[in-house]
Amino acid sequence: MTVDWRLVRAESLKVVNMFHGAVMQVGDNGVSNPWDWSIALQRAIPDFYGDETRFASYSLFFRPLPAWLPAPDVGTESGGPPAEIRVGPVKVITASASILIRIGCSGGHSAESRILHIRQYNGPPPPTVSAADR
Repeated sequence: MTVDWRLVRAESLKVVNMFHGAVMQVGDNGVSNPWDWSIALQRAIPDFYGDETRFASYSLFFRPLPAWLPAPDVGTESGGPPAEIRVGPVKVITASASILIRIGCSGGHSAESRILHIRQYNGPPPPTVSAADR
């Protein structure tokens, strides 16, 4: 798919927070590939070991991504020169971890986020409360 670049006119654009692999695109582009890998480590007493914060230490970060089912073929027709992209107010409160916000079109995109949480407490784990006990 070829993309003819167009002018974008946005009434207003307000973004409060964007994190990690977040991408905000205004206009047309060829391809987007945001990604985010995170290791979150939480302990009652700080105690760090050699390889626990290396991505290579965890298979989660190297497993193959799941395969998507093929999308159905869709026919489109358009005529005339590319029109402007006009949008009203856009308000984004939070965009996080490999999110893509796009105004326009692109040839394709993919996004990936893999997060590993490690929580270790001293002593027995805190008791869990079931819904029936509430």
